[in-house]
Order: sequence, then C-alpha cells, then structure tokens
Amino acid sequence: MKLGFRSKIYLSLFSLLLLLVVVILVVVSMVTKEALLEENRNRGISIGTILAARMAEPVLAMDFFMMKTLVDETVRLSDDIFYTFVLDYTGKPLVHTFKGGFPVELKEANTVSDTRKYNLRLLDTDNQLIYDYAFPVLIDKDRFGTVRLGLLRTKVQDAISRLMWSTFLPTGIVFIIAIFVGAAVAMPVTRRIKILHNSSEQALRGDLDIQTAPVLKKSCWEIMNCNKKECPAYGKFHQRCWYLAGTLCPNCTQGEYAKKISSCKTCQVYHMCSGDEIQSLAESFDTMALSLKTHLSELQDAEKTLKEQQQLLKTVLDTTPDFVFLQDINLAYRSANKTFCDLVSRQEEEIIGKTDFDLFSKNRAERYLREDLNILESGEPLLVERKISSHTGTKWLHIVKIPVYEANGKIRGLLCSGRDITELKRVQEQLAQAQKMESIGQLVAGIAHEINTPMGIVLGYSQLLLEEVKPESQSYNDLKIIEKQTKICKKIVGDLLRFSRRTGSTMKPLDINETIEEVL
Repeated sequence: MKLGFRSKIYLSLFSLLLLLVVVILVVVSMVTKEALLEENRNRGISIGTILAARMAEPVLAMDFFMMKTLVDETVRLSDDIFYTFVLDYTGKPLVHTFKGGFPVELKEANTVSDTRKYNLRLLDTDNQLIYDYAFPVLIDKDRFGTVRLGLLRTKVQDAISRLMWSTFLPTGIVFIIAIFVGAAVAMPVTRRIKILHNSSEQALRGDLDIQTAPVLKKSCWEIMNCNKKECPAYGKFHQRCWYLAGTLCPNCTQGEYAKKISSCKTCQVYHMCSGDEIQSLAESFDTMALSLKTHLSELQDAEKTLKEQQQLLKTVLDTTPDFVFLQDINLAYRSANKTFCDLVSRQEEEIIGKTDFDLFSKNRAERYLREDLNILESGEPLLVERKISSHTGTKWLHIVKIPVYEANGKIRGLLCSGRDITELKRVQEQLAQAQKMESIGQLVAGIAHEINTPMGIVLGYSQLLLEEVKPESQSYNDLKIIEKQTKICKKIVGDLLRFSRRTGSTMKPLDINETIEEVL
C-alpha cells in the first residue's frame, strides 16, 4: 500500500523526531556512561593510591593488625568496594577482606610493575564485572608488596540506568509535544497540496477549467479603484493580474509574465494578494492550465489545417503519374504515393516501415543500399535511368534521389521520385533507327550513284557487243554472262537503296514522250 503525501509528512516528521530523540539519548548515554565510569576509575585510583601509601609502614613492620584495620576501613568506605587485599613482594597474601577464604586465582589476575603507579583490569566473575586495581607498595623506590582493590561496576551501571530514565522521561514528553505541533503545522500544508493534486488529476482527465488557488478577499480592480472593464484581469476572481498579459494598469509593464513580473512585485496589489510558496504554486498551476487550454485550442486548429494540407498533398501525389516515396535516415520507408504502391504491387500500409530488402530482390536491394548510403554520406543527388523487369514486363524508369535536410543542416532522409519513360525510350529507339537508316540510305545512295554509272556503261557496251557477235561464238556466251551479272549487281544496289530508305514502289502511267523530250 502506497502512502499519501500527508502520511509521508507525518511519517517523516515522526521519523526525524524519533531519530533526534534516539541520537540525544545515545549521546547523553555515552557521555554520561563515560563520565561516570571515568569518575569511578578515578575514585578507585584515589582510594588505592592512599591505601598503598598508608600500607607502606605496616608492610615494612609486618604489622598484620594495622594492615587488617586499613583494608577493613577501606571496604567500609562504599558499597561498591567489593574486596581489598595485600600481597608481599613474593606475591603471598598478607591480609584480605574475603569472608570465605582468599581466592588464589585472583592473585595472578592483575599485576603491576615497579615503574607504574597502578594497573587497572576489568574482571568478569560470571556474576558481575569488577574493576581490579593493583598498586605497588614502595619505600624509597624499594617494593615491599602490592595492594589490590576491587570496585563493582554494577553499582555504576545502576547509576547510569537511573540517569538514563531520568533523561528519557522529559525527552519523551518533548517528543510527543513536537509530534502534535508538527501535525498541526503540516495539516494545512498537506490539505492545500491535496487540493493541488486533485486539480492536477482533473487536468490529466482533460478538464482544464480548474480553480486551485483560493478566491482573493479583494481583487485588483477593487484595490486600485479601477473601472476598466476591458482589462483582461477585470472580473477574474480566481486569476491573478500579474500572470495575465495585456493588463491596463498604468504601473504595469506590458507583455507576458516574464516581462512584467519585476514591475508587478512593486505593486500594492501583489503585496496584498500574493501568498506563500504553495499559494504561488497553485496560482501558477491555474495560469498554466489556462495557457495550456489556449494552446491546445490553437494546436487543434493547426492540426485541422495540417490534416487538410496533408490530405491535399496526398491527393496531388496520388494523382501524379510519377512515383514518389520518402525514406528516413535508416532507409526505412516513411511515405509512398499510389503510383509507387502499384509499381511494387503493395498497399501503403505494407510499405511503411519496411526497407528495400523487404520489397525487392536481394541483388536489387543491395544495389539500392549502396546508392542510398553514398547519397547520405556525400549529400549529392542521384539522377539515373534504370531498366527493371517485373511480372508486368520490362520498364524504363527515370529516377531522381535527393537528400532531405533538417533545419540544422543535418540529413534526415531521402526523397525519391521516378517516372516511367518506357514509351519515351521506344520512341528514342525508333528515332535512332530512323536516323541510322537515313545515314545508311545516304551512304547507299552515294554508293549506288558511283556504282550504277560504271555498271550502266558495262551493261550498255555488253549489249552493243552482243548485237555484233555471232550467237554461236564463245564471245557471245561470255558477253551474256557479263550482261547477266551486271543486272544482278544493279538489282542488289537497288535492293539496298530500297531497304535503307524504306520506300515502296508504286505503279502509275508514264508519258514516254515527255520523258524523251526531257532526255533530249
């Protein structure tokens, strides 16, 4: 379960106060404990030092009665002095305060050298902790024995516990009071933030007619005694005049909020009506919602106009005989007109988002990829005529690919347009053939002219000679062969001439008299 803002405020406040109390208690406990333990150690050192000094003479004189009296008096000084005993220089017990006999293991539990004033060790008897002090008994730097003193740590721990409880009680009372005070301070803050949260959810649902900021007790036109009803702020009880552009106050700088706020902050209306940070946030939120509503209305109008223009552009592109498509920087199709869809036999929805490898064969797609990458790298357009084969037959296409740039000059994709020039190519081929035939015709005409003249002479003379030579002679046969072959040559030249010029023969009446007259 997620906590609300108010619960988080209370939990944070409680946690901070609790942490503060814990830190205070821990610090006080540590300081108090250390102070009491230090005081206890110093008291043990003081008692042991005095006892070791007073024990020098009895130890030297081996006055057991005096030694016993001194250790008994020392034990009776305080309840936390657990034991006292004296060892001679060999470590043998001389006197002690134990009622059940001297514990031998305690003799070696703590030792002190001649060069030290004392030695302190914390002993654990399983039942309680004891500070054991060892003090050397010295006379003129000669050691005659050791005084041992044991102080109970339990007494000190009890004193620390009592002091902690006496500290905890007022701290707890202060903690509870602070909780209630913090809750009382946080409640109006969380309530106003809750209102702001509800307004934001209302705005997310699409309702931008929201009023988050409280209604002012006096509005700007009432404060300034203004009757300018044409002012944008007049009659707007929930809106603040310093957020509105075009207000008619003589002291205001004209313009949007960023331009006029400096002058508005010196106005008495601002000082009387402006609130704390949360109120300013609510006022800003209301103004933002109003501005957002206005901008959304403008965007909807712009979107409507844009859709109309897009539809018009699509209609133009779909009716043009040229195919057009757009690819992004990753060479994926972003748009395609109807002609291109018909060319690849796909619907537009099947093309958008696809690449050349999804629409064409691998070889063609790889060739297109190399061309497109070269355009993207160089920024140079591509103009090419390409012959393609499809299930509808072979076509010639004139293709133009140009890079598409962003406003910052960076290439964002490719725009390609193409036109079916198959008919143009066919006409060009026919024209080229005609031009070739014309050239051949001119060549053949020249050749025929050059050949026909000598061939005519050869034919004419051979025919004249045939009239003079006897038919049964060999010469007559030879002349007949020459005449025949000459006619064949003239026929070949005539055939070449007719083929090159693609001319046909026509039969029509001929006036022989007119022809003879032209010759003569």
